[in-house]
Amino acid sequence: MGTPTAHRAVVAHSSFEHFRAQWAPIAHSEASKRALAALAAREPAVASLGRSDLGDLVDSVSGRERSLDPVSADRVIGSLVASQGLDPLIALAVVVALTPGLKVVARRLQWGAGGPWGHPEVFSGDLMTTAWEVVAAWSGRRREFMVPALLHAVRMRMSRRAEAWRAEMGRRSEWDEVGDTGGAEESAPEQLARVLNDAAGRVLSERDASIVYAHRVLGLTMVALAALTGHSRQSLDRRRARAEQQLCA
Repeated sequence: MGTPTAHRAVVAHSSFEHFRAQWAPIAHSEASKRALAALAAREPAVASLGRSDLGDLVDSVSGRERSLDPVSADRVIGSLVASQGLDPLIALAVVVALTPGLKVVARRLQWGAGGPWGHPEVFSGDLMTTAWEVVAAWSGRRREFMVPALLHAVRMRMSRRAEAWRAEMGRRSEWDEVGDTGGAEESAPEQLARVLNDAAGRVLSERDASIVYAHRVLGLTMVALAALTGHSRQSLDRRRARAEQQLCA
């Protein structure tokens, strides 16, 4: 007999498949082709791929049919996030492209076990909605490591909901402290993310701030960062150490 977590995963997986099924008739539609044309006119990284519609573009950067390496795929998805204001379908394409990573987030959150969702399909639906909200909130933003950063932001939002719900159920705090998550204390990663955002371009270069953020906030290893950036682990380690010294000076 399977474990409860495994059962939740099987049930929730159907929600992801349902989302993909809704995307299928849109992926290669005329509207998708128009959105891709507008995007390619603004974003060289997209234009250089020569794809005909958003469906082909998503297949290039995500899933089993991905033809781009992780660094290139991340840059293309970053272009979609930055220029999603051109057409509503672009944000949808980003969420579809994030689906494999969202499944990893779901597993790490045990498919909503111990949270307010009550059923894995409710959890996975909320996860997809949260991903859409995060993507929309980041419209116009450009940054390195876009995909890990988006997934981290989604995971943090879902984790805070679960933590607030558990706090309420356990009567560990008053409702006004739990219900208004905006007034809650920042976690250490959130504090560091804010400090790095303030320091980027002033105390630190944008590049060095991104390296520290990816390693300390997103939890990427230096080996993973080396694979993503194409730079050696040793050189990234030196830049990270120097940046952290500057930040603490």
